[in-house]
Amino acid sequence: MDFDILIITLIFVLADLLSGFSAAVCLKDVSSDKLRLGLWHKSGFIGLIALAYGLEVAARHADLGFDVPAVAMVCVYIIITEATSIFENLCILNPKITASPLGSIFKNDDRAETAEKLEAENQEDNQ
Repeated sequence: MDFDILIITLIFVLADLLSGFSAAVCLKDVSSDKLRLGLWHKSGFIGLIALAYGLEVAARHADLGFDVPAVAMVCVYIIITEATSIFENLCILNPKITASPLGSIFKNDDRAETAEKLEAENQEDNQ
């Protein structure tokens, strides 16, 4: 098994946790309940990787005649999911990102709209 994909996946998971917490701070919406729920979701991803690894080991012992790249497929799914979440969080941290072609996908996100309003209020206060 290629451990690089596991490390890359864990980096994306940690980056999502960090960007999500930063977005919550930006929105003044830090909540232990939301953090706990996010950690449960992340532990589910880790469990999914463990299950995929178990399937790979079982497939080797069952001698199916081919490899089952379950861990790699699961890691790719997790990386795509986390990258999307990180991008959403970045749109909250910098609402100008929502004006980009990719950002327009997330423009209807309530949190991004709230961040835009907070940024506008902060600009008004600074003038």
